[in-house]
Amino acid sequence: MTPAHLLSMRKSLGLSQTEMAEELGLSLADYRNLESGRCAILRLHALAVERLAMARVARAGGEPMALPLALLMDVIGIYSTIDGTLTEPASTATAKKQPAFH
Repeated sequence: MTPAHLLSMRKSLGLSQTEMAEELGLSLADYRNLESGRCAILRLHALAVERLAMARVARAGGEPMALPLALLMDVIGIYSTIDGTLTEPASTATAKKQPAFH
């Protein structure tokens, strides 16, 4: 994730820098350093932002396909790893098929 992606994600979520920092458990200064590129955005930060976006979609009652397909497939893969099954949401039936997770 680049600083531009982080900024775009924050704006698409409708959050101020202060709100985004609070949601991610960061100080405002630390968040601003990430968004400005003064500090590197770690994988941990990217995952936290993705989790926040997924939670917001779920709370809003949104359809799973409101998420990018690659991200949705990652979530399905995580669940299949945890419980040993692969249950594809019905809304992905018309989406481009991805290789099955093993």
